[in-house]
Amino acid sequence: MKANQVMEILQISRSTLKRYREKGFINAVQKPTGQFEFDDDSVWLFKNKHTPRQTILYGRVSTYKQKHDLANQMQELRDFAENKGYHVDNSFSDIASGISFKNRKQFFKLLDLVLAGKVERVIITHQDRLSRVGFELFEYLFKNYGTAIETISNELNPKTDEEELFEEIISLLHCFSMREYSHRRVERKLIESTLNQKGGEKDGKKE
Repeated sequence: MKANQVMEILQISRSTLKRYREKGFINAVQKPTGQFEFDDDSVWLFKNKHTPRQTILYGRVSTYKQKHDLANQMQELRDFAENKGYHVDNSFSDIASGISFKNRKQFFKLLDLVLAGKVERVIITHQDRLSRVGFELFEYLFKNYGTAIETISNELNPKTDEEELFEEIISLLHCFSMREYSHRRVERKLIESTLNQKGGEKDGKKE
């Protein structure tokens, strides 16, 4: 971890960081360039010495039809945490697409806690519950803030995955068709209004 990252995480100045390093509070290795590379674990250990960090559960399904599946998913996460001996501090869940983050309000609450350095681990059932695309990016980001991602299973269920994708596509098509239908209704009303207006003008001229 670079010095700038450590200073941001600990909210300290460069001189304070130097003092912590010299006193051995934080482990660091000096590179040939003269710069110091700080040990991630020692940084987070120092930060959270008197502040316990959270274990958080996160679940997600794509549509409201799968609400029952979401309840089962969250129970599975609770059982897993209990078997591991983890104290669960918080849980978040979304009913939203795994492709887009537009409607994932609970996910962003989780992300804010991670970026604040308050989360030790996030537990999910499968990688795609967090994100269908770019999971490795989130894994890297979370790790940089001292947060581990634990998955109950690394194996995806192809059938469930395909069903969710199909439902997401249907949902998107439905949304598009409704907007298109609404747009056409507006167009039709405008045309009818224009025709009626012209018809009235013609009737007026005949008189």
